[in-house]
Amino acid sequence: MQAILQKASLVFGEKTIRILLIIIGAILLSFVMRFIINQFTKSKIYQELFKKTRPKRRLLTLTSIIKNTITALILLIAVFLIFDTILEPKSLTTILASAGIIGVILGLGAQTLIKDIINGIFIIFENPYGIGDSIKIGDVTGKVENVTLRVTTIRDIEGSLHFIPNGEVKTVSNRSRQWSRMILDVGVPYNEDLKKAFDLLNEISKEISEDKNYKSYIITPIRVLGITEFGESSAIIRVWGKVKPGKNFPISREFRKRLIEKAGQLDLKIPYPKKAIILKQE
Repeated sequence: MQAILQKASLVFGEKTIRILLIIIGAILLSFVMRFIINQFTKSKIYQELFKKTRPKRRLLTLTSIIKNTITALILLIAVFLIFDTILEPKSLTTILASAGIIGVILGLGAQTLIKDIINGIFIIFENPYGIGDSIKIGDVTGKVENVTLRVTTIRDIEGSLHFIPNGEVKTVSNRSRQWSRMILDVGVPYNEDLKKAFDLLNEISKEISEDKNYKSYIITPIRVLGITEFGESSAIIRVWGKVKPGKNFPISREFRKRLIEKAGQLDLKIPYPKKAIILKQE
Protein backbone atom coordinates (compact mmCIF):
# COMPACT_ATOMS: atom_id res chain seq x y z
CA MET A 1 0.00 0.00 0.00
CA GLN A 2 2.84 2.34 0.89
CA ALA A 3 4.54 1.62 -2.43
CA ILE A 4 1.35 2.51 -4.29
CA LEU A 5 1.05 5.80 -2.38
CA GLN A 6 4.72 6.63 -3.09
CA LYS A 7 4.23 5.95 -6.80
CA ALA A 8 1.00 7.99 -6.86
CA SER A 9 2.71 10.88 -5.06
CA LEU A 10 5.37 10.97 -7.77
CA VAL A 11 2.71 11.17 -10.49
CA PHE A 12 0.19 13.53 -8.88
CA GLY A 13 2.22 15.22 -6.17
CA GLU A 14 2.23 14.64 -2.44
CA LYS A 15 -0.12 17.52 -1.63
CA THR A 16 -2.74 16.33 -4.10
CA ILE A 17 -2.74 12.85 -2.53
CA ARG A 18 -3.10 14.33 0.97
CA ILE A 19 -6.00 16.53 -0.12
CA LEU A 20 -7.76 13.55 -1.69
CA LEU A 21 -7.24 11.53 1.49
CA ILE A 22 -8.67 14.38 3.59
CA ILE A 23 -11.75 14.61 1.35
CA ILE A 24 -12.29 10.84 1.39
CA GLY A 25 -11.73 10.74 5.15
CA ALA A 26 -14.25 13.56 5.72
CA ILE A 27 -16.89 11.80 3.60
CA LEU A 28 -16.35 8.47 5.36
CA LEU A 29 -16.36 10.07 8.84
CA SER A 30 -19.57 11.96 8.03
CA PHE A 31 -21.18 8.74 6.79
CA VAL A 32 -20.06 6.82 9.89
CA MET A 33 -21.36 9.50 12.29
CA ARG A 34 -24.74 9.62 10.55
CA PHE A 35 -24.89 5.81 10.64
CA ILE A 36 -24.16 5.81 14.39
CA ILE A 37 -26.89 8.41 15.05
CA ASN A 38 -29.39 6.49 12.90
CA GLN A 39 -28.59 3.28 14.79
CA PHE A 40 -28.98 5.13 18.10
CA THR A 41 -32.47 6.27 17.09
CA LYS A 42 -33.42 2.59 16.77
CA SER A 43 -32.10 1.67 20.22
CA LYS A 44 -34.21 1.06 23.33
CA ILE A 45 -32.63 4.06 25.10
CA TYR A 46 -33.81 6.40 22.33
CA GLN A 47 -37.28 4.82 22.25
CA GLU A 48 -37.66 5.32 26.01
CA LEU A 49 -36.45 8.91 25.67
CA PHE A 50 -38.90 9.43 22.80
CA LYS A 51 -41.81 8.25 24.96
CA LYS A 52 -40.88 10.67 27.77
CA THR A 53 -40.23 13.68 25.51
CA ARG A 54 -43.05 16.20 25.16
CA PRO A 55 -43.64 17.20 22.49
CA LYS A 56 -42.17 14.14 20.78
CA ARG A 57 -41.51 16.00 17.53
CA ARG A 58 -38.87 18.10 19.30
CA LEU A 59 -36.60 15.07 19.68
CA LEU A 60 -36.91 14.33 15.95
CA THR A 61 -35.98 17.93 15.14
CA LEU A 62 -32.96 17.92 17.49
CA THR A 63 -31.75 14.60 16.04
CA SER A 64 -31.91 16.00 12.52
CA ILE A 65 -30.06 19.18 13.55
CA ILE A 66 -27.34 17.21 15.38
CA LYS A 67 -26.66 15.18 12.23
CA ASN A 68 -26.43 18.30 10.06
CA THR A 69 -24.24 20.12 12.60
CA ILE A 70 -21.78 17.22 12.86
CA THR A 71 -21.56 17.07 9.06
CA ALA A 72 -20.89 20.82 8.91
CA LEU A 73 -18.14 20.57 11.57
CA ILE A 74 -16.44 17.71 9.74
CA LEU A 75 -16.58 19.75 6.52
CA LEU A 76 -15.10 22.80 8.29
CA ILE A 77 -12.24 20.77 9.77
CA ALA A 78 -11.57 19.21 6.36
CA VAL A 79 -11.40 22.67 4.75
CA PHE A 80 -8.84 23.86 7.35
CA LEU A 81 -6.75 20.71 6.83
CA ILE A 82 -6.84 21.25 3.06
CA PHE A 83 -5.70 24.87 3.50
CA ASP A 84 -2.97 23.68 5.86
CA THR A 85 -1.78 21.25 3.19
CA ILE A 86 -1.90 23.80 0.37
CA LEU A 87 -0.10 26.56 2.33
CA GLU A 88 2.50 24.25 3.91
CA PRO A 89 5.05 24.99 5.35
CA LYS A 90 3.24 28.12 6.62
CA SER A 91 1.91 27.83 10.16
CA LEU A 92 -1.74 27.37 11.05
CA THR A 93 -1.66 30.81 12.73
CA THR A 94 -0.97 32.40 9.37
CA ILE A 95 -3.81 30.42 7.87
CA LEU A 96 -6.21 31.53 10.59
CA ALA A 97 -5.12 35.15 10.16
CA SER A 98 -5.73 34.90 6.43
CA ALA A 99 -9.06 33.24 7.09
CA GLY A 100 -9.94 36.09 9.45
CA ILE A 101 -9.32 38.67 6.74
CA ILE A 102 -11.32 36.66 4.23
CA GLY A 103 -14.02 36.23 6.87
CA VAL A 104 -14.35 40.00 7.29
CA ILE A 105 -14.74 40.40 3.54
CA LEU A 106 -17.25 37.58 3.25
CA GLY A 107 -19.05 38.74 6.40
CA LEU A 108 -20.21 41.87 4.60
CA GLY A 109 -22.13 39.68 2.20
CA ALA A 110 -23.06 36.95 4.69
CA GLN A 111 -25.30 38.94 7.01
CA THR A 112 -28.41 37.14 5.76
CA LEU A 113 -26.79 33.74 6.38
CA ILE A 114 -25.83 34.75 9.94
CA LYS A 115 -29.37 36.02 10.54
CA ASP A 116 -30.80 32.70 9.31
CA ILE A 117 -28.52 30.70 11.64
CA ILE A 118 -29.21 32.86 14.71
CA ASN A 119 -32.96 32.63 14.10
CA GLY A 120 -32.55 28.87 13.60
CA ILE A 121 -30.92 28.58 17.04
CA PHE A 122 -33.87 30.40 18.62
CA ILE A 123 -36.30 28.12 16.78
CA ILE A 124 -34.52 25.06 18.17
CA PHE A 125 -34.54 26.22 21.79
CA GLU A 126 -37.93 27.97 21.86
CA ASN A 127 -39.50 25.12 19.90
CA PRO A 128 -42.40 26.94 18.16
CA TYR A 129 -42.59 24.02 15.72
CA GLY A 130 -40.83 20.78 14.87
CA ILE A 131 -40.67 18.02 12.28
CA GLY A 132 -44.17 16.65 11.60
CA ASP A 133 -46.04 19.77 12.75
CA SER A 134 -48.68 21.34 10.51
CA ILE A 135 -47.86 25.05 10.37
CA LYS A 136 -48.36 28.25 8.41
CA ILE A 137 -45.49 30.65 7.71
CA GLY A 138 -46.52 33.66 5.66
CA ASP A 139 -48.49 32.37 2.69
CA VAL A 140 -47.11 28.81 2.98
CA THR A 141 -49.15 26.16 4.80
CA GLY A 142 -48.11 22.53 5.17
CA LYS A 143 -46.26 19.88 7.14
CA VAL A 144 -42.71 20.44 8.41
CA GLU A 145 -40.38 17.87 6.83
CA ASN A 146 -37.05 19.18 8.08
CA VAL A 147 -35.55 21.93 10.24
CA THR A 148 -31.89 22.95 10.06
CA LEU A 149 -30.00 25.91 11.51
CA ARG A 150 -30.58 27.80 8.26
CA VAL A 151 -33.73 26.50 6.56
CA THR A 152 -37.19 25.16 7.41
CA THR A 153 -38.64 22.77 4.83
CA ILE A 154 -42.44 22.56 4.43
CA ARG A 155 -44.49 20.24 2.19
CA ASP A 156 -47.86 21.76 1.23
CA ILE A 157 -51.10 19.90 0.46
CA GLU A 158 -50.29 19.87 -3.28
CA GLY A 159 -46.96 18.15 -2.64
CA SER A 160 -44.76 21.19 -3.35
CA LEU A 161 -41.69 21.44 -1.12
CA HIS A 162 -41.00 24.94 0.22
CA PHE A 163 -37.58 25.98 1.56
CA ILE A 164 -37.95 28.94 3.93
CA PRO A 165 -34.80 30.62 5.36
CA ASN A 166 -35.15 30.84 9.14
CA GLY A 167 -34.36 34.56 9.01
CA GLU A 168 -37.64 35.11 7.14
CA VAL A 169 -39.74 33.34 9.77
CA LYS A 170 -41.61 36.19 11.45
CA THR A 171 -44.99 34.77 12.47
CA VAL A 172 -45.77 31.05 12.79
CA SER A 173 -49.22 29.51 13.16
CA ASN A 174 -48.91 25.97 14.55
CA ARG A 175 -51.93 23.71 14.01
CA SER A 176 -50.45 20.65 15.73
CA ARG A 177 -50.16 21.73 19.36
CA GLN A 178 -52.49 20.52 22.12
CA TRP A 179 -55.81 20.83 20.24
CA SER A 180 -57.58 22.19 17.16
CA ARG A 181 -60.98 23.78 16.67
CA MET A 182 -63.45 22.18 14.27
CA ILE A 183 -65.53 25.09 12.90
CA LEU A 184 -68.24 24.73 10.26
CA ASP A 185 -70.57 27.52 9.10
CA VAL A 186 -73.84 26.35 7.55
CA GLY A 187 -76.12 28.72 5.68
CA VAL A 188 -79.90 28.22 6.01
CA PRO A 189 -82.28 30.23 3.77
CA TYR A 190 -84.48 32.70 5.64
CA ASN A 191 -87.65 31.06 4.33
CA GLU A 192 -86.67 27.65 5.76
CA ASP A 193 -87.68 26.26 9.16
CA LEU A 194 -84.78 27.25 11.44
CA LYS A 195 -85.91 24.85 14.17
CA LYS A 196 -85.71 21.96 11.73
CA ALA A 197 -82.22 23.12 10.72
CA PHE A 198 -81.05 23.34 14.35
CA ASP A 199 -82.48 19.88 15.11
CA LEU A 200 -80.68 18.43 12.08
CA LEU A 201 -77.34 20.00 13.00
CA ASN A 202 -77.66 18.86 16.61
CA GLU A 203 -78.46 15.33 15.45
CA ILE A 204 -75.40 15.17 13.18
CA SER A 205 -73.21 16.66 15.92
CA LYS A 206 -74.33 13.99 18.37
CA GLU A 207 -73.85 11.19 15.82
CA ILE A 208 -70.26 12.18 15.01
CA SER A 209 -69.37 12.74 18.68
CA GLU A 210 -70.52 9.18 19.44
CA ASP A 211 -69.21 7.56 16.23
CA LYS A 212 -66.48 5.01 17.02
CA ASN A 213 -64.45 6.22 14.02
CA TYR A 214 -64.32 9.82 15.28
CA LYS A 215 -64.99 9.59 19.02
CA SER A 216 -61.30 9.23 19.90
CA TYR A 217 -60.49 12.44 17.99
CA ILE A 218 -62.98 14.62 19.88
CA ILE A 219 -61.96 16.38 23.11
CA THR A 220 -65.24 18.21 23.75
CA PRO A 221 -68.50 17.14 22.01
CA ILE A 222 -69.38 18.94 18.79
CA ARG A 223 -72.27 21.32 19.33
CA VAL A 224 -74.29 23.99 17.56
CA LEU A 225 -73.16 27.43 18.68
CA GLY A 226 -76.03 29.36 17.10
CA ILE A 227 -76.59 31.99 14.42
CA THR A 228 -73.37 34.00 14.04
CA GLU A 229 -74.11 36.06 10.95
CA PHE A 230 -76.89 37.26 8.63
CA GLY A 231 -75.88 36.60 5.04
CA GLU A 232 -77.39 38.06 1.88
CA SER A 233 -79.73 35.12 1.39
CA SER A 234 -79.30 32.96 4.48
CA ALA A 235 -78.69 32.86 8.20
CA ILE A 236 -75.25 31.46 9.11
CA ILE A 237 -75.32 28.81 11.83
CA ARG A 238 -71.98 27.82 13.37
CA VAL A 239 -71.08 24.33 14.53
CA TRP A 240 -67.89 23.77 16.48
CA GLY A 241 -65.96 21.52 18.84
CA LYS A 242 -62.51 20.97 20.32
CA VAL A 243 -60.63 18.08 18.67
CA LYS A 244 -57.13 16.59 18.57
CA PRO A 245 -54.54 18.46 16.45
CA GLY A 246 -55.16 18.09 12.72
CA LYS A 247 -58.38 16.08 13.17
CA ASN A 248 -60.64 19.05 12.44
CA PHE A 249 -60.35 18.46 8.69
CA PRO A 250 -61.61 14.83 8.51
CA ILE A 251 -64.40 15.62 10.99
CA SER A 252 -65.50 18.68 8.98
CA ARG A 253 -65.57 16.60 5.78
CA GLU A 254 -67.67 13.90 7.43
CA PHE A 255 -70.06 16.53 8.87
CA ARG A 256 -70.61 18.07 5.41
CA LYS A 257 -71.24 14.64 3.88
CA ARG A 258 -73.88 13.74 6.47
CA LEU A 259 -75.45 17.19 6.23
CA ILE A 260 -76.03 16.87 2.48
CA GLU A 261 -77.46 13.36 2.84
CA LYS A 262 -79.85 14.21 5.70
CA ALA A 263 -80.87 17.62 4.34
CA GLY A 264 -82.07 15.89 1.17
CA GLN A 265 -84.11 13.39 3.19
CA LEU A 266 -85.79 16.17 5.22
CA ASP A 267 -86.30 18.38 2.15
CA LEU A 268 -84.21 21.08 3.86
CA LYS A 269 -82.58 23.38 1.32
CA ILE A 270 -78.94 24.45 1.69
CA PRO A 271 -78.10 27.65 -0.24
CA TYR A 272 -75.63 27.50 -3.08
CA PRO A 273 -74.32 30.17 -5.47
CA LYS A 274 -76.84 31.01 -8.19
CA LYS A 275 -76.46 33.12 -11.27
CA ALA A 276 -79.36 34.65 -13.18
CA ILE A 277 -78.92 35.61 -16.82
CA ILE A 278 -81.49 37.98 -18.28
CA LEU A 279 -81.67 38.20 -22.04
CA LYS A 280 -83.28 41.36 -23.36
CA GLN A 281 -84.41 41.37 -26.96
CA GLU A 282 -84.91 44.72 -28.65
